[in-house]
Amino acid sequence: MSSYGKLGASISGLLFGTAWWLFIDGSAKSNGQGGVNTVEFLDALPMTGATIFFILLISFAWDRLDAEDFEYSGCANVAAWARICLFFTIMVGMGSCIGAGILLTTRWMKDDRDVYFGVMQLIGTIVLFVSAVIWRVARNAAAESY
Repeated sequence: MSSYGKLGASISGLLFGTAWWLFIDGSAKSNGQGGVNTVEFLDALPMTGATIFFILLISFAWDRLDAEDFEYSGCANVAAWARICLFFTIMVGMGSCIGAGILLTTRWMKDDRDVYFGVMQLIGTIVLFVSAVIWRVARNAAAESY
């Protein structure tokens, strides 16, 4: 792996850890206050979705996007199915970011709630999304440098 890959993996790992740290910090602060500020299951879904996006994106076989059917015995339309899977993977990631924004505006910015958790959740989800993209781009750059 070239220096692009190592640097990208390091930056991505730091961003991934930072994203989860922001989420856990916001959860701990909100749950410490209690009452209406308690974090519920629904609030964990955007970060969970962004983590699933991260796993799907880094495990995606990039060479299948332009694969020929004769390369895979018994499989038809390999490139089309790969593009469909990539599309839904990206939709999971973007949906998680949008979901975090919706939760911020509809749950955490009304009544007497402390908005801190909602902001940490939104920032954490976006940072996790960016982390996955950086890792993927660095991996592709490292593969092309050989």
